[in-house]
Amino acid sequence: KFNSEKSGLARITGRDGKVHEGTLAAEDIDIELDLGPTIRIYHEHLDLVYGREGYVPESLAGTAIPMPAAGSASRSAGPPREGKPIEGLVWIPAGEFIMGSPTSELERDLDEGPQTKFTITHGFWMGKCEVTQGEYETVVGTNPSQFTGDARRPVEKVNWYDSLKYCARLTQLHEAAGKIPAGYVYRLPTEAEWEYACRAGTTPRFNYGNDPIFLRVGDYAWFNGNSGSSTHPAGTKQPNAWGLFDMHGNVLEWCLDSWVGSLPGGN
Repeated sequence: KFNSEKSGLARITGRDGKVHEGTLAAEDIDIELDLGPTIRIYHEHLDLVYGREGYVPESLAGTAIPMPAAGSASRSAGPPREGKPIEGLVWIPAGEFIMGSPTSELERDLDEGPQTKFTITHGFWMGKCEVTQGEYETVVGTNPSQFTGDARRPVEKVNWYDSLKYCARLTQLHEAAGKIPAGYVYRLPTEAEWEYACRAGTTPRFNYGNDPIFLRVGDYAWFNGNSGSSTHPAGTKQPNAWGLFDMHGNVLEWCLDSWVGSLPGGN
């Protein structure tokens, strides 16, 4: 747990209960998560951050924020509640995949490599669709979106911190209502988790095939060729093999960890 005042005083409480106090040595703090990536907490936004089951949750600017999907993550080896589904979520099993794209892939960006083998050691639940405007407004009380008029459209015009706060509030509401098992939190996926879920066990350019001249992309995604420069109701195109919708279009989606210009490469 980090607790920082504007003066720069920091308190760190370890899992053994020991408390360490001192001043922050920099404007921000890098935290290495148990699940792999490093996240950066900026000092000007830092208030309280709690650890829960190996993650670095919880709060920025005074609000409890679970920070390590669009979804709720599990540290268990399989779905909770003897496999019973959690409403609106899809169970993503643990496994291995190759992150990034080969240099021969059409229209490949430089930050998509070098290809790297990742192991997802714990399965997790992930939202089958983007968070809709209706869902966001129900939890937060506001709708910042530009393309309104249909509550089924994905919420947009939200920044990373807005996304974290939404996850925190949703966790509180669903814990109180008994909709998620004890110890579970809603959070953003890491980039590796997101790509693993998007690929759904496939290796081509898209999760439905290579499609070099975009013959089938309109069946799976809203994009600049069919969207009319607007968002559309979530979940109206075909899902990937794991039941996730809009993984190739409609809106951009936030991930937990910071963007980096290249993957580490190798295994």
